[in-house]
Amino acid sequence: MRQVQSVVSESLAAAGYRGAFLPYRDLTQIVQAYEDLVRLNPGIQSVQDAVTFFRSHQPPDIPFEPLSFLVVAYPASPARIVLETESRRLAIPIPPTYLDDNPERQRLRELLEQAAQGCKTAPCRGISQKLLAVLSGLGQYGRNNICYVDGWGSYVNLKAFYTDIPCADKSYPVRFMDACQACDLCRRSCPTGAIGAQTAIDANRCLTLHNESGQPLPDWIPSDVHHALIGCLRCQAGCPQNQPLPDKDIQTLELGASESRDLLAADATELAPELALKLRAFGIPEFCIAQAARNARLVMGANRS
Repeated sequence: MRQVQSVVSESLAAAGYRGAFLPYRDLTQIVQAYEDLVRLNPGIQSVQDAVTFFRSHQPPDIPFEPLSFLVVAYPASPARIVLETESRRLAIPIPPTYLDDNPERQRLRELLEQAAQGCKTAPCRGISQKLLAVLSGLGQYGRNNICYVDGWGSYVNLKAFYTDIPCADKSYPVRFMDACQACDLCRRSCPTGAIGAQTAIDANRCLTLHNESGQPLPDWIPSDVHHALIGCLRCQAGCPQNQPLPDKDIQTLELGASESRDLLAADATELAPELALKLRAFGIPEFCIAQAARNARLVMGANRS
């Protein structure tokens, strides 16, 4: 089966992907990582939800006995929506990992069907894709707790699969990039002080945690730090491991003056169906659309000057 692993890896590379296998028996390390997550982040609901989601998918409901994980990475560019307001045009970024990539996923599924030589694969749900990428050796953590793939930085999409391909590889230890040891640009760029000096992340202070949620924002978050339609790009945009993208390579959705007014005036329950459809067609998922109006207003407020 080593030959099947090689064929799959070579087929992925030829199509512009990178892939790595991880023995399914190393699930114990994943369980330990989730237990550590709870221990280090007591009382944070999003962490509890992630752990509950993980446990609800174990053992996986798939029609074969899994012998390995296959983790696949491919480059993804940041995107943005551009609002037309009375005073100016305002570009609001969207981190690449939020955009739906159905065409790419379909292409990947078809490639795996051809390359796996009759072996079975199934999407891996409930487990952190970045954790699997790090354990497989495909990526490493940055100081900002984001997964980096060598040469591509953190602007990547990750997809993981269960497979019935035996895997003799050993898992890699969870570690941070060597480059992070002498660099703290992400820590200094973090607008809410969530990144600690010793690589620890205070998840409760992460802006992403709060602007993904529909809950009221804590008073301690400064009003001038909001910059993205969802999530946060500060720790990635200034990272030396990420190369600046030419403006032409950034996916852009232009909203007209009327659409911009509708977005800025709406809440999650009254977003115009036509506008919601346009955001959805651009690849913005439902949970992001639900927060789009509020977060756009926050970005507008942060840019008043």
